Amino acid sequence: MEQKNLKLAVKNFGPIREGEVEFKPLTIFIGPNNSGKSYMATLLYALLKALLDTRRSLYPLRSVPSHFSLSYEELEEIWDWCEELTVLSASVRSVHPLLMRYFESQKSDLEASTPGTLRDYFGCQDLSELILRNCKNFSIDLSDTGASNPLVSVIEDMVASHVDVDIELDSNSSHYMEFLRGMRAVGRDLRSSISLIRDLWEIALLSKEIPAGGIFYLPAGRSGLLQGWQLITSLAVGMIGRRIGIQNFEIPTFPGVARDFTQVLLGMMPPAWDGKRTDHLSHTVSLLESGALGGTIYVQAKNNTPAMVYESDGLQMPIHRTSSMISELAPIHLWMTHLLQVGDVLIIDEPEAHLHPENQRLIAQVLVRLMNAGVRVVCTTHSSLILHQMSNQILATSSGKLDEVGFTDHDKLGLEDIGVYLFEPSEDGVYVKEVEVDSDFGISEDEFVRVAEQIGDETYQLVT
Repeated sequence: MEQKNLKLAVKNFGPIREGEVEFKPLTIFIGPNNSGKSYMATLLYALLKALLDTRRSLYPLRSVPSHFSLSYEELEEIWDWCEELTVLSASVRSVHPLLMRYFESQKSDLEASTPGTLRDYFGCQDLSELILRNCKNFSIDLSDTGASNPLVSVIEDMVASHVDVDIELDSNSSHYMEFLRGMRAVGRDLRSSISLIRDLWEIALLSKEIPAGGIFYLPAGRSGLLQGWQLITSLAVGMIGRRIGIQNFEIPTFPGVARDFTQVLLGMMPPAWDGKRTDHLSHTVSLLESGALGGTIYVQAKNNTPAMVYESDGLQMPIHRTSSMISELAPIHLWMTHLLQVGDVLIIDEPEAHLHPENQRLIAQVLVRLMNAGVRVVCTTHSSLILHQMSNQILATSSGKLDEVGFTDHDKLGLEDIGVYLFEPSEDGVYVKEVEVDSDFGISEDEFVRVAEQIGDETYQLVT
C-alpha cells in the first residue's frame, strides 16, 4: 500500500501567518531569510519526535515496573485472551479493553508532553512566545491525507495550551494482527510481553501510514557543531575513564535540534560505535564520495579519544583541519553510511552551505537518491541550482531520457514525489504557498528569477 503523506497546517505560528504543507517523499522549502522555513521544519521534527518517543525504553525486568500501567494480573488476563483466539483474522473483532486502556494512556501522555516538546525544540519558556505578533493565539494541525480530523492538534493562547490527539488502535490492521501473533508466540514471558505491548503506539502509527522509523535533523551550521562534538567527546571520554561512578557528566544545554544532532554524534564514539554500514544506500554514498568529497569520512579512536577523520588517496586528516565543505558534508555522509534506513525522515537545513555550484548540483542528486531509497527528505534551501538540478531530473524522468544525460533509475523524480513551498513575507506575516511543478518545465523558479532580474536591471543602469 502506498504510504500517505502528512500535512501540517499552521496559523499565526512564529513568523508564519498561514500555511499548509503536504510532506511528499521529497519536500523543498524556499524563500528569504527569516521567513519561517526552519520553523516549519523544526515543527514537523518536534511533532514526529513526540509521536515516536512516547514509547519508553525497555530495561531488563524482573517484575512489572511501577511506570508500566498494567499489573501482572492484568497481563495474565491478556495472555489468557490471546491463547483463546483461534483464527486471528476471524476471531478478533475488537481490541481487548486492557490493551485499549494502555493505548489511551499513551495518548494522554502525548497530549500532556507535546507542549513541553515544543518548548524544548523552539527554546522558549512559554509557547505564547511563538504566537505571531498582534495575534491572540496560534494553531497547529498535523494530519494525513486520508484523515477527516487532525491526528494532532495544538492551540496555544495567552492562557493555556490545548492539545488533542486523534489516533485510534485499529483491530483490523495487519500490524495489530502481527502484534497478537507475537503475543501468542512469546507466551507468558513477562519482559517480551511488556515490550510488545509498548509497541502498540507504533502499531497505531503504522496503521495511519505515519513514518514510524527514525527522524533526523541536520541543522544549519553543522561544521560549527562538529567542533563542539570534538570537545564534548574528549571531555566525556576523559571523565568516564577517570571518574566513572564518582561524578556525572552532563552535555551543555543546546536548543533541541542541536542537542539531538550532538547526541547522535556522541553515539558514534568508539568503542560503543560498531561502524556498521547501511549498504542499501551504497550507490548514494559512492556518488557523494567520488563527487564532492573525493574521499570518505569515518570515526575512529586515537589515543583513547574519538576522532572524526577524512581520508583521500591514503591521506588521513582530522575533520577540523579539512575545508568547510568537507565539514558540512561529513554529517550527511555519516548519516547515510551508518544510520538512515527505509522509512526514516531526514530534515536538512541548507545542504548547499559552503558548496561550489558544481557540488550544489551533486547534493541535489544525492537528496533525490535518498528519496528513491525510501528515506523521506525535507530540505530548506536558498539555492536556485538545487531546484534547477531537480527540475532536470523531473524532465529526464517524464521524457524517458535518463540515460541520455547520465542518470540512472536512482535519479528518477516524478511529479508525485516532490513538493516545493515558497515562504513569502507580507505586511502581516509570512504566507506559505505551493510552487508549481510541471512535467514539461520542472520547478518554477520565479522567486530566484525575480532577484536575477533585479541585479540585471541594476547592471543595465550601470553600463548605459
